[in-house]
Amino acid sequence: MNIVGIIPARGGSKRTPRKNIKFLAGKPLIAHTIEAALRSVLINKLVVSTEDWEIAKAAGEYGAEVIIRPAELARDETKTAPVLIHVVEELEKQGYYPDIVVLLQPTCPLRGEKVIDGAISQLINSDKDSIFTGVNLGKTMPKWKRTYDGRLVSLYNYHFRPRTQEPELMEDMYAENGALYAIKIDAFKKHRDFLGSDVEIFETPSIVDIDTPEDFKRAEKTMIETERTSEIIDMFDNIANKYDFLNNIISFGRHKSIKCQAIKNVPLQKDMKILDICTGTGDIAFLVSELFDNRINITATDFSENMLKIAEKRAGNRKNITFVFANAINLPFEDDSFDAVFISFGLRNLTDLKKGINEIKRVLKDRGFVVNLDTGKPEGILGIIFKLYFFNIVPLIGKVFSGNFKAYRYLPKSTQSFPSQKELVKVFENSGFKQVKNYDFAFGAIAQQVAVNIKNN
Repeated sequence: MNIVGIIPARGGSKRTPRKNIKFLAGKPLIAHTIEAALRSVLINKLVVSTEDWEIAKAAGEYGAEVIIRPAELARDETKTAPVLIHVVEELEKQGYYPDIVVLLQPTCPLRGEKVIDGAISQLINSDKDSIFTGVNLGKTMPKWKRTYDGRLVSLYNYHFRPRTQEPELMEDMYAENGALYAIKIDAFKKHRDFLGSDVEIFETPSIVDIDTPEDFKRAEKTMIETERTSEIIDMFDNIANKYDFLNNIISFGRHKSIKCQAIKNVPLQKDMKILDICTGTGDIAFLVSELFDNRINITATDFSENMLKIAEKRAGNRKNITFVFANAINLPFEDDSFDAVFISFGLRNLTDLKKGINEIKRVLKDRGFVVNLDTGKPEGILGIIFKLYFFNIVPLIGKVFSGNFKAYRYLPKSTQSFPSQKELVKVFENSGFKQVKNYDFAFGAIAQQVAVNIKNN
């Protein structure tokens, strides 16, 4: 199957001059899309369409083919569809006949090859004629929008306003994010556009679409966070097989008893829905489950696939625990979904602490509990002893038993900039949580915070 990726990149840009070759995280903006497309296993031809020779040079240096478009297709008012038509016609003159045309806008540099291949695969395996990437906005009341001239326009016929119990209000709303559009060739030639008449969506988290200098700053910050997250994921994937064994050694066999006590500090009930974020190999999920004789509904998430695989294997035939691959700062759950959210030794690994806590708050029901368990910062002589052990002995234990000194050097270092238990109480309070309590274990070397999410006073 011939699948062509087309990156339209003209030289003119009013809001951000020379946007497509402006450097982002050490390379031209367009390079990020080119590299993602070249890593795709499904796209077998990649073309940049431009009228600008400097963009053409940069595109060629990063491995893309270039087709120079005529000046009339590079004006401010030029639509994208005619540019794609020009590229396809030029390719057919060269003897290349695409089966699927994929539009990849260079202003979405955070869209990786997994999104590209995932969306294309979904289109190939469906009876739809086209697909776009978009964000699920959830179920909402009928929508209105304000136009550029200040007028309010309804997105439904308000003279036939539905009642709140009618089914149209239960339908999901979506927004395009501009990261990818793909269309089968017959529909492309029929509609002469990048979406056909029978469209599918490939859902993604929110993706930065760069247009202004502020967008560049936001994208660079996100890229740095993504790179750090990727490094942390790789680290946990690498130590997954020895994780439980080393936890027992490092904690002198006490980590499970501490987790049990931490769970008992929360007034859980069997009819509650529980979320265990950063579940690792599943300890908290299993201990909560055992407390209720495997009759409580638990969802366990982690961003390390290897950790999650071990947790699923340990779960055996437990049907009350569902495992979900997810990042804690972008949870795939609706608002007000859970009665209690646990996060154990994971909060300090988040690239954005505030965003992570806000995500917890979002998915928690009114009067729901957030439960954080992590390393603490003991004071006085005990604090000195703890630091000596945690910063010097623990990395050596990790090196001896797992061969990964770097990972077990990271674990103590990650606590240096992480708030103390006293500071975390303030963090939760400042995030809007109420009745925040702290519980110290092992003289403060481990600490737990329990707080209530009171939304409606």
